[in-house]
Amino acid sequence: MKSCLIIASPRSGSTNLMRSIAKGNNLKVCFEPFGHKTTRGLKINNYCTKVIARRKSIEYWIELANKFDKFILLSRRDITASGESLTKLAFSHGPSKGNPDLKWSNLTEEEAIHVKKYTSIVEQSVKVIQMLSILLDTHINYYEDVYSSFSLRDDTINLDTSYLDISRKSKIEHRNVI
Repeated sequence: MKSCLIIASPRSGSTNLMRSIAKGNNLKVCFEPFGHKTTRGLKINNYCTKVIARRKSIEYWIELANKFDKFILLSRRDITASGESLTKLAFSHGPSKGNPDLKWSNLTEEEAIHVKKYTSIVEQSVKVIQMLSILLDTHINYYEDVYSSFSLRDDTINLDTSYLDISRKSKIEHRNVI
């Protein structure tokens, strides 16, 4: 495999999946070349490129997917959890601002007020991914499945599963130990 495109909803584990695929297939990474504050160019050959679905049209994604050896649609079943994580990322400050690897455990009261807004943003991407699944006749990979089975629906794509380890999750669950 010489190239792979991940079309994802926000906060669906796409950054670590991109790293996993790149490492497992000896590819470089191209992180969100269409981000709202980026000047990065789109990379195809010898790259695993990860994009967020709502940033371009469905027609654009169909045309782009055909330029890659492989493409993956990635979403998350728990849309609220994605919305909470996107809210936390949007409110991050200092060196962690915009860092996809941001670790967090709880939302502040101010952040909690904005979860509905950021969940709506996630839902926009989910709708695009669902439509692409139909139009491209391909399955959606879900965060919950990929990160529990350490595999993709397309088992011809090699993964470095160390990037799928629970320790890489953004949200840190605090548990009471008795």
